[in-house]
Amino acid sequence: MDISAALTADLAALTQALGNDDIDLETQLRAVADDVKLAVSAFTGLTMTIGLDGHTVSFTVREHGAGGRPAATSLLLPLGALTATDPASTLLLLAATPGAFIDLAADLSYSLGIDPATIVLDRHLSTDVTESGLDTHIAIDRAVGVLIDRGHTPGAARVELERRAGLEHGGLRAVAEQIIRTVGGGNSDTT
Repeated sequence: MDISAALTADLAALTQALGNDDIDLETQLRAVADDVKLAVSAFTGLTMTIGLDGHTVSFTVREHGAGGRPAATSLLLPLGALTATDPASTLLLLAATPGAFIDLAADLSYSLGIDPATIVLDRHLSTDVTESGLDTHIAIDRAVGVLIDRGHTPGAARVELERRAGLEHGGLRAVAEQIIRTVGGGNSDTT
């Protein structure tokens, strides 16, 4: 499993923030990937999204050697169906062989006692999978802080950030970093 140095650092920071010595998020992420690989040999990677208080953090890891193999099938498991977590929390699995997750989806539905309709097959095949960790959320939160300092309410600051991202088509992180740079350079931001 290919886990970038940045993701390893983010997982270590989250593990430390949990304050529980029995939890090692990197080891648990590798274990999930290894278990999926045993069940589906065509497995190429996963994205775990964790929602909390209106924010989401996503971690993407790829299987060694998956490289340029495009995803031919996907399985999205809503983690909120399993626990009392935020509905935005999901586990997205990708594989290179069409239909590779059909049996796994049925097995998960049965063994976990969840409605089969909550497991989504083949609707998340985008090859544009990016890694979005703590740095992204830190940049967004800092930009919201800058906008609050400029007179926006917290809710209005978030709406303004999303509006700008929609106009510039660069994504929230790019717009957030642009706003942060205006503070560092002493420029006024009147957009």
